[in-house]
Amino acid sequence: MAYTHFRYIGYQVPTVGYGQNGFLPIAPGDTPDLPANDPVINEILNRVSNQDARCRLARLYMVLLQAYQAIQSSDNSNVLKVFLAPEFYFRPYALPNTSDWPAYSYTEYQSLKFSFSLLMEDTRFNDWLIIPGSIMWQSTGTIGDRPDTQENVFFNTAICKLFESNYITNEKVVASHIDGLPTKVYRGFPGNNNGVAPSDIWTTYSTQSKKRKHIFNFNGINCGMEICLEHALGVLKKQYSVLNKLVYSTPPISLQLLVAGGMPIEPDKVAAIPQGYILRTDGLGNGIQVELRRANSSSVPVSPQRTVSLPANLQLPDPGCRPGYFFAQELHIYNPLPLAQ
Repeated sequence: MAYTHFRYIGYQVPTVGYGQNGFLPIAPGDTPDLPANDPVINEILNRVSNQDARCRLARLYMVLLQAYQAIQSSDNSNVLKVFLAPEFYFRPYALPNTSDWPAYSYTEYQSLKFSFSLLMEDTRFNDWLIIPGSIMWQSTGTIGDRPDTQENVFFNTAICKLFESNYITNEKVVASHIDGLPTKVYRGFPGNNNGVAPSDIWTTYSTQSKKRKHIFNFNGINCGMEICLEHALGVLKKQYSVLNKLVYSTPPISLQLLVAGGMPIEPDKVAAIPQGYILRTDGLGNGIQVELRRANSSSVPVSPQRTVSLPANLQLPDPGCRPGYFFAQELHIYNPLPLAQ
C-alpha cells in the first residue's frame, strides 16, 4: 500500500503515578465491558492467562475500537493510522516492599505478543501501525535466543507487528529508575534486589545489530522507535547516522515514534527528516502527555483535531497521585498530514 498521509492517534493514559513518597504503580482496574459475541476479543483473551495482562489487553482493544469508530468514515487506505500507547502500559501491578514482580513472566510476554498478532489480523486495522506501549517482563536461564544466564533479567520491550509473524521488538537499551526494576542499581517498586537489566550482563545491547532494530520500514514508510530514556541518549539519531554511513542510501526517517514515561521531546535528539514528524505519548504527568511535532520546528506542537473522552468502564483508578500526575484518559486524534519520504 502506497501511503500518502498519516494520522496520529495518541492514547492518553497514566501508566506510572507519582505520590507523596515517590512513584506509584498503576492498578489494572476492572475488566471493561466487552461486546457480546466478538470473535476477535475472545480469541486474543483466550491466549492470555495472567489476569492483570488480560484486563489491560481488553482495555487496549476497546480503546482501539473507539479510535476506529471515530475515524472510520473519514479515512481511506492511503492514510496510515499511527496509534501509540505510553511506556509501561503493560506492567503488572506490584506494591512497594512486597515480593510481587513488576513484570510478567517470559511465557506471559510471549502470550501477549501472540495475542497482539491476532488483533492485527483484524481487517479493521489493515492500515494501522500500532505500538501498544511497552511490556515489562522478566525471566532467567534460557530466554529465547539470548545467552543463558542465572540472573533474573528484566526487560522493557516495545513491539510492532509488520506482517504475518514478522515483528520489530525493541528492548530498552538502558534502564532507568522509573522502570521499577527490583535491583540495587535501579531501586524499583518492590523491596528485593535480585534482578538485573539486559544491558547489565549482555554486551549485545550495545551492538549495532541490536540498535539498528530501532529503525524499521512499515509498508514503505521508514520509521524510528525510541523508549523513553533512549530519546535523551539520542539512540535513534546516533543509530541512523551510523546506519547511513554503513548502508548506501539508507531511507530517511519519516516518523519518529517516542513511547515514554516522563520524557519530553528534545529538539536536538530529533532524528526524522525536516519534513517528517515526531510523535510522542507519555504515561507520567505532569505536563503534556500526547504530542505531534514537525521535525524542522520541533518546539512548536501541532494541535489535535479533537479529543475523544473514554467511557467510565475504560478509565483507570487514581492510585493517590499528587496534583497534576493523574490526568484525563482520552484519545487525541490529529488531522491527516502528508508523509515525507
